[in-house]
Amino acid sequence: MRSIAALNAALPTLQGKEARAEAFYLLGQSYLSSVFSEHTNLGEKYLESCIRTFPKTPWSKKCYQKYEEVVYSNYTGSAGTFMPADEEIRLQELYKLVE
Repeated sequence: MRSIAALNAALPTLQGKEARAEAFYLLGQSYLSSVFSEHTNLGEKYLESCIRTFPKTPWSKKCYQKYEEVVYSNYTGSAGTFMPADEEIRLQELYKLVE
């Protein structure tokens, strides 16, 4: 919780693409690890924002890897992976921004 508060406070003051991209990644990770992850998709939103705002950077690749992992885990169960078509399309679209 402290990391989320500190990163949100620092985000508007960060200068440079690298620092802002890292903050988006860390916020995504923090929200995914928090108790709020079951009730909100803020972690996924920050990771997606990282990819869209800072395409073709090392941070966008890290954000995509984590985002893809989370999306697949959301649609995977004991019977296998059943992902809706719109999610698959979004993953493909984001992947194009990373490569």
